[in-house]
Amino acid sequence: MRKKKLIISCLIVAFICLIISILPVVFNLLDEDDSNFSYNNMNVTATINTDGSLSMHEEFTLETNSAHTYIREIIYSKDNKSNYSSDNQPSFDDESFKVTVINGDKTISRNYLQGERIIGNDIIAFDGEKDELGDYIQGSVELSRNFIVYLSNGINKNTKYVIDYKINKAVNIFNDVCELNWKLIPSLDAKKKNVNLTLNLPDNNYTLGTSQDEGDIHYYGYGGINSKFTDCTNKQIKAFAKKLNSNEEMEVLCYFPSNMIPVKEGTNYFDQNGEDLILDRVNVNLAEENAYAKRYNTYKYSALVISIIFIGLIGFTYFNIYRKYDKELKASFDGEYYRELPASYPPAEMGYLYNEEIVSSNDLSATLMDLIRRKYISIDQNGCSLTEKTPNYKLIFDRNKDLSELTEYEGYLLYWYFDVMAKGGNEITLNEIDKFVSTESDAKKYSECNKIWGDKVLSVGKKDNFFDDEARKNAQKFNFMAPLGIILAMYVLFIVFSFGINFLAIFGFIIATASVCLVIYTRQIRRRSQKGNEDFVKWKAFKKFLEEFSHFEDYPMPSIIVWEHYLVYATSFGIADVVEKQLRTKFKEMENVDVSDTLLYYPSFNNYISYRVGRASALGKQTIVTAQAQRMAKSGSSGGHGGFGGGSSFGGGGGHSSVR
Repeated sequence: MRKKKLIISCLIVAFICLIISILPVVFNLLDEDDSNFSYNNMNVTATINTDGSLSMHEEFTLETNSAHTYIREIIYSKDNKSNYSSDNQPSFDDESFKVTVINGDKTISRNYLQGERIIGNDIIAFDGEKDELGDYIQGSVELSRNFIVYLSNGINKNTKYVIDYKINKAVNIFNDVCELNWKLIPSLDAKKKNVNLTLNLPDNNYTLGTSQDEGDIHYYGYGGINSKFTDCTNKQIKAFAKKLNSNEEMEVLCYFPSNMIPVKEGTNYFDQNGEDLILDRVNVNLAEENAYAKRYNTYKYSALVISIIFIGLIGFTYFNIYRKYDKELKASFDGEYYRELPASYPPAEMGYLYNEEIVSSNDLSATLMDLIRRKYISIDQNGCSLTEKTPNYKLIFDRNKDLSELTEYEGYLLYWYFDVMAKGGNEITLNEIDKFVSTESDAKKYSECNKIWGDKVLSVGKKDNFFDDEARKNAQKFNFMAPLGIILAMYVLFIVFSFGINFLAIFGFIIATASVCLVIYTRQIRRRSQKGNEDFVKWKAFKKFLEEFSHFEDYPMPSIIVWEHYLVYATSFGIADVVEKQLRTKFKEMENVDVSDTLLYYPSFNNYISYRVGRASALGKQTIVTAQAQRMAKSGSSGGHGGFGGGSSFGGGGGHSSVR
């Protein structure tokens, strides 16, 4: 029973901790990808032209469910924090703007604002034109170009999008260097998978720098901690990311000798040296990026190491507690069967030991039967046949008996049944027990007496010293680890939420669950004392003997009086019907068996008593609940009220996208 309760409690705790642990992960995932689509196999080629413009070529497919329309905004403005004057904003080269969609053997294509927007059953529409819903297309910012692609058959994962466009004056030209600072792959408000970026530089014979002090061509990346530069040369800068979240992008800052782009009209020229200005910004960004990376790694590895250490410590704590305070002491008896009563104390106290400090209705039934066996109560057939299905036997209390030998709870049971339920009389029928709990006031009396009787059994049971209370107290000294674990779990989940390190959530879950379950475990430790365990293993073997004694061919049947006594304990075990069935089979094989003055005279009497005891308790609870519900109904219902309840270098470019 204790193990079952412990397992159920820990499962509930684990479920709650799991929900709490995954919430930061869910928030992170929602924050990372709150769109209903994603980009896949995204290949972007950016080319710096000798006139200072930037040609862009994008190819990608989309993963979405049941969408028909792809919506895109291309932003070509620069962030003011990266500018060196107020009038050097780039311009969009509309003539180069082209959108192509390839779907198997079918290809549709359209240049910006040229040709018909409707192509067969599909639509490619740009700024100022109507989309498939009849609404005019416009961007969220002034310096942007916008388009939609509507596919009548829907977007599928094999549909390939190709976008070409050019940004004039994208490169800043100084006397000493040229600079491109651009979001070559914007966030696009969606997750991006298998991302490849290639930046083509103007033809040159310069060397690629490995640091700020070496080489002629330098490059830096921002906006996606999962992005990596690969295979970079003085002609090409390449980068790759397995996955970019919806808030991540690939921003590149690259500067190189100024003579790679001849100064001429139309370029973004500044009559000053720019390298120091660029490096100041780079160093600030690098410092911020390094500080973030340091914080990220510090939190990540500190949480990981501390979590592993704590999990190891709390695991050892569980083992140590079990070994020292929960593992049962070794008993001297190790037999499979015990053929006589292991001890002389009444069945309720045996049930208290056997069921680990729990008193059940079987113990109440067994105590009542034991009082009948000991002649404090007698049974009258009350005109009922022994073969009736539910006989209404009468219980008669012999008030002339000496009650001094009774335990406190046995005496209280007689008071309960005959002074309370029989209202001071000496007789009560089984039907009158049911009738007693038919009124609310009497049902409450019955419930109160039931509780008092159980408490008295527990009080006597504690005096028997069946359990080692010191073991539980000593085990609970280790509960100080629980608040430490909760604090650590909160720290870990804070890191998960703040830095998006989702795998750490499993450590938060394990730590929180183990910490709370430690308190539950130590509170439910019920190790038996040496005496208690000696008796327990004998009672366990005795129970098995009662269940299987009919299979013992060499077993000499003791007297009926002895078996009547055994039947009382079998009732507390909950196996009285099994024992009685075996006994009656044995009686048929014996001669001159007289059961007239025993419990065995009344077939299945233990079942009647157990049924009536359980039924009275259930009927009493039902009576109380019904009465309370009727009062609430009469008083009416009341109304209610309520309510509805990293980094960037500030480069140019950007954009948004969505599907519908």
